Amino acid sequence: MIYESAEIVKHLISDLTFIDNIEGLVKTFERKDQSGNTERFPIAWNTEESECKAGRYINLVPDSTKKGAIYFEGDRMNIVRDGGRITFEGDLKLVCWLNLRLMSPDALFTPYAIAQVLQAIPAAPFNYSPEDDGNYKYQRVIIRTRSVEQDNVFSKYTYGKRVSFYPFDFFAINLNMEFRLNNSCFTIPAESADTCESDILPRQFDSSFDLSFM
Repeated sequence: MIYESAEIVKHLISDLTFIDNIEGLVKTFERKDQSGNTERFPIAWNTEESECKAGRYINLVPDSTKKGAIYFEGDRMNIVRDGGRITFEGDLKLVCWLNLRLMSPDALFTPYAIAQVLQAIPAAPFNYSPEDDGNYKYQRVIIRTRSVEQDNVFSKYTYGKRVSFYPFDFFAINLNMEFRLNNSCFTIPAESADTCESDILPRQFDSSFDLSFM
């Protein structure tokens, strides 16, 4: 479910214009260099071995020809039972690097980028479906911003020190997420549901909507 969490936030920030590449959840890919030393790179969670051998493992590495990239790190979600309801809850880290030489003004761009990411994430609970068809598979999605990091963000990867120098800058936003699955939206093979109803939260919010459950 941590993969789904990353996909939800990825969708929310997909319109950011200062990012060339937005991936979802990543995992660490290891390879040996010519001297036998182990190199580590973040790769998209669904990257296949053949794609790594073809060079895709460098897709998220800071590149002077690109404006920036965003991806997500996380490893698990907790399951919370409340009567008959099951809520998934866990932590997710949004990681971003920027090529300030391609930004304007470069000296002030990182705080602006952080603000733009945060503004793209709803403060109130919402329902979400990847198909955007009104059948909300993920209900009562809540995203909490815990903290912002700008130190040792890439320490686990081989290129960590390289990002510490201009023109690159970086940050990470620690998020906490929770949501419920709408069971009527999921079927096992050879079965189908006539409707996929969403009755927990409305899609849009107005002044009459009760947020007392938060």
